[in-house]
Amino acid sequence: MTKGPLFSVLCTNYNNAAHIPAMVQSLMKQTYSNWELLFVDDASTDNSLSVIREFTDPRIRIEATSINLGAGGAAIKAASMTKGVIAGRLDADDALEPQALQCMVNAHRQHPSTSLITSQIIACTPDLQESKVPWHVNKPVPKDSFILAHPTVGAFATFKTSHLKKTQGFDSSLRRAVDLDIYLKLEEVGEVLTLSERLYRYRANPNGISQGGNGTLAKASAYKVMVTAYHRRKAAGFKNNISRSEARNIRIRQHQIDLHHTQTGWSSLRSLLSTAILFPELIAYPIVWRNTLSSILRGNKTG
Repeated sequence: MTKGPLFSVLCTNYNNAAHIPAMVQSLMKQTYSNWELLFVDDASTDNSLSVIREFTDPRIRIEATSINLGAGGAAIKAASMTKGVIAGRLDADDALEPQALQCMVNAHRQHPSTSLITSQIIACTPDLQESKVPWHVNKPVPKDSFILAHPTVGAFATFKTSHLKKTQGFDSSLRRAVDLDIYLKLEEVGEVLTLSERLYRYRANPNGISQGGNGTLAKASAYKVMVTAYHRRKAAGFKNNISRSEARNIRIRQHQIDLHHTQTGWSSLRSLLSTAILFPELIAYPIVWRNTLSSILRGNKTG
């Protein structure tokens, strides 16, 4: 099918050369053909660029960064290349079901007020075959709730580019939780819809930025994004927001991860300062001081 709005597929990549062919081939098999792939290679050190350049389809546009921008910076680059009316995020190590784009085009046409439409995922093995024992289950946001209260939005996540322009866009400072951040922003400018169809093959990849050893760091980034969204919504008077108490507890969890994984010794005070700026009342919380002092002592002993 050739008629219909242009669909922009945003793909940012770092060292996924082995998985790129399956991702591209899944686009080639789409029943909806009016698409463009915006592939941004974020200074990979493997042969990702040579692999993607083997595909000569004119619908594929490639950009390569000279330095590693991180997931957020690369996403900004991909978004700036977008020409489509509808866009969707596809990771370089994942793939789409053949009917994915057509389903999303139909859904966006049927629901013009929605900013974000997602589907169900297919949890896959490292070779992209459906896992007999699902290791990841997409839990749709409950009816009458919202993403910030239930941050379980899955893929294939697609959005109207007109709505994206109403947001602050992707956050260049983020190296993880980039998707959650933009989902929350899109929720603030339109309705959100989750389809029942399984359209996205999600690969088990221990080297992924949100899997394996990176899982805990991804969780900390998600907490950061959620706290930022709370303050942004509070300032804007946005109706669907979590309570200050809930946001404060999220910040405490982020602070604990920071202390155990990224900031030790005297650098732990940076996390404490950030916590105090966001929630001044937490300075009086014994657990915050106890965790910070423990991290300082632990870091100084090993430093």
